Amino acid sequence: QRIKEKQPIYIPNLDMRISFIDSKASTECLYFLIQNKFAGPVNCASRGSILISELLNLIEITTGEKAILTAIDSDENRSPYHAQHQSLDTTLLESLGCILPKLNTWLPSLVSQLSKNY
Repeated sequence: QRIKEKQPIYIPNLDMRISFIDSKASTECLYFLIQNKFAGPVNCASRGSILISELLNLIEITTGEKAILTAIDSDENRSPYHAQHQSLDTTLLESLGCILPKLNTWLPSLVSQLSKNY
């Protein structure tokens, strides 16, 4: 939304990796864990992660707008993706037999859909 509205965004680390999961895969993951009576902590995320710079590029291409990055950090312009790497290790989940879709199979269409709604 900030890119489309040409508002500055503070992102301190464009090389940070992040994981995502869509609602369908999240539901499938939880159902799988319940059916297999798994108890304990496990990371549920789509296979693969994306660099923040790659995500920005995808949004820019989809919206036709260039991100306005700023070096000034404020509550108004701080990206939610400003911490350390936020990618999840799904090795345990996959070893249990739950193989979720790859991130790049659904993220571009979600970005496209969201860009039309804002």
